[in-house]
Amino acid sequence: LAPKGAYVNQFRHARVDFLPCIRQNLETGEVVNEVKSPSTCYFNPAAMVMGFNVLDPMLSDTEQIGVRMNINRDPSCQVLLRRLLQLVDISKAKLDQLESQGTMIDADAKEKSMEKILVLFEGVFLYLSSRTSDFQKRHLAELAKKPFIPCKCRSGSGLTFYTAEQVFFLKRQSEGASRGDSIAELLFQQ
Repeated sequence: LAPKGAYVNQFRHARVDFLPCIRQNLETGEVVNEVKSPSTCYFNPAAMVMGFNVLDPMLSDTEQIGVRMNINRDPSCQVLLRRLLQLVDISKAKLDQLESQGTMIDADAKEKSMEKILVLFEGVFLYLSSRTSDFQKRHLAELAKKPFIPCKCRSGSGLTFYTAEQVFFLKRQSEGASRGDSIAELLFQQ
């Protein structure tokens, strides 16, 4: 049953749900236990941050089980990009829903929702940064024109998604250090 083994083509359980897996509910952050097939899960627990099913770490050796069951370690780049854009769409819909409720929802609830989205995307970007060597130029070209980076502007306008070329990273300064306006800060919205 090993990859490229003599019986790999006869292994018909790739679509049968029998593996104990966990998945992070992206709305609540809770870990959900599920039973999934080898073709619908991964064995790298870091993929869970994007809502993918991963083998339950309570199993003795998830890497060995993953290799023997022909489970992918991580989602492919195409799957990752598709999930990233789904997360953007879901987050935008959540923000639009909050805006449409207007005064019916208090400012604290809006702030908590925006903070959840920022924390979610921080985890997503940390995971994606561990996979940078897997991406090719064509993958990144697809992403170049899409606003996928959430930013909370200082102007108080809420949370907005930007393209990669619209964002710059400001170096954090230590507490008590004076802060002068750089040209980049003056040119870009914060």
